[in-house]
Amino acid sequence: MKIAAYDLNMAAAHRAEKQRDIAESLRAWRGNSRPDNAMAAPIVRDPVVLADEGHAAHATEAANEAAIDSDPHLSLLRQMLEALTGERIRVSAFSTSAN
Repeated sequence: MKIAAYDLNMAAAHRAEKQRDIAESLRAWRGNSRPDNAMAAPIVRDPVVLADEGHAAHATEAANEAAIDSDPHLSLLRQMLEALTGERIRVSAFSTSAN
């Protein structure tokens, strides 16, 4: 048997479209002066009067900082943030006490 001719036609069509739009914005500034395009209200700072507990916590802050500086992970994180911001980073340790 000999095939003299053959014809094969195939047709296909496919169309897919997916669209996703994302818009993100980050605005940062240093200090109390905000740029003109910042939409938040200005920061109003009230004077703070510390209670006796606040004075006691402030007295132990140096000891807490020494303990935090001994942790290599927190020390590295502090150094990275200081390099990024150009500001000194203060890390505080907080504890909760049940009354």
